[in-house]
Amino acid sequence: MKEELLHTIWKYKLLEQTQFIGSKQEHIEVVSIGEHNQDSGPDFFNSKIKINDILLAGNVEIHIKTSDWLKHNHQHNKAYDNIVLHVVYEHDVELPQNEQFNVSVLELKKYIKPSLLEQYNQLQLSKQPIACGKSITNVSDIVWKSWLDRLAIERIEQKTAYIEHLFEYGKHNHEDALYVLLCRNFGFKINNDAFELLGKTLPYSILKKYADNPIQLEALLFGVAGFLDELF
Repeated sequence: MKEELLHTIWKYKLLEQTQFIGSKQEHIEVVSIGEHNQDSGPDFFNSKIKINDILLAGNVEIHIKTSDWLKHNHQHNKAYDNIVLHVVYEHDVELPQNEQFNVSVLELKKYIKPSLLEQYNQLQLSKQPIACGKSITNVSDIVWKSWLDRLAIERIEQKTAYIEHLFEYGKHNHEDALYVLLCRNFGFKINNDAFELLGKTLPYSILKKYADNPIQLEALLFGVAGFLDELF
């Protein structure tokens, strides 16, 4: 088993329930799973967990075994001091840090259906480019086509809503909205937010004033982006 499986189970609520019993027989209710963190730090931010009718807001850390906390040296990292729940597949040791900060431990082993683990193992052993590819034959044509149509509609709706936001932000100026949209797309998937911020910070009306001077244009763009600072 990999830790990513537990992340998926937690993120997509595959346990099919929200109330559990902790390692010390406390009642645990998952009010909100939080936001999945793909970078360093706890696995889920801004979770809401109710422990014995007390609502806690904070971060959730997930491990295969409780002792993995020590293997990953979380005990020396202040970023893990505000954990409100420690979720594990197997609770194998009591941690001093959990005791010190009164952190409940939720063991998932008895809550995960064997069929889910079996399906996961089959996907892991699959040699197909897309592990679940053959499962598409089990989906009826009407469900498959309806799902594709809905995906297309949702994608158009999201793009339309974003462009409307830019139009409102630019006070109904089509050029400004197109300019910020173009900036965002220059950032592609990873840096799109940074490029959008650049476009909003440096208005198109200012760029037009220096359209015939490439050196000044570059100075404006690099300067606003922070590349001309001594410490970038």
